[in-house]
Order: sequence, then C-alpha cells, then structure tokens
Amino acid sequence: MSKPLPQWVWMVVAGVCIVLFGLIDWLTGFELNFFVFYFLPVWVGAWYLGLEAAVVLAVLSALTWFGADKLAGHAYSSTVFAVWHTTIRLVSYLAIGWSVSRMRQA
Repeated sequence: MSKPLPQWVWMVVAGVCIVLFGLIDWLTGFELNFFVFYFLPVWVGAWYLGLEAAVVLAVLSALTWFGADKLAGHAYSSTVFAVWHTTIRLVSYLAIGWSVSRMRQA
C-alpha cells in the first residue's frame, strides 16, 4: 500500500496550478473567461489540507486572476468594477473551499 503524500506536497501542487492557470489566463486575454479553472487548486487544498489552506488558496486564486486580468490589458471604466469582479471570484472560491472541506469532514 502506498504512503499518502505529505501535506506540503499538496500545497505546492495547488500553488503551481494557480501560477500555471494565471499564466494561461493572462496569455489567453481577458475576453476568455478562465476563472473556473482556479476552483481545482482550491478543491485540492480543501480536500487534502483543510479549510485554512483552502482559504489561502482561494485568496491566491482571486489575486492571481486579478493580476492576469490586469496584465492582459483589461481596462475597467471604474476601479469599483475591478474590485467587484475580484470579490465575486474570491467569494465563489471560498464557497467551494468551505463546501469541499465540509464534505471531507462528513
């Protein structure tokens, strides 16, 4: 029987995924909505590491999405809209992290 992976490995895998998704998100431009792929590292964090890690990964995912969106040249008519979009994504990532961690506990 194989030994389970250490928790730090799962965190590194999730972090690398976020960076890769951010890079792909930036390269594909802001017209393609790529934010759903960031759910995967949050899910991994919630399932294998718990809610605290999922929260950290959710924040990193939202900030990475924002950075990719900004670097891709997305100009909002108001900063409020950029904050709104980032906040909506953060809330959705947090909801997935919370839900998956609760499922894992059950």
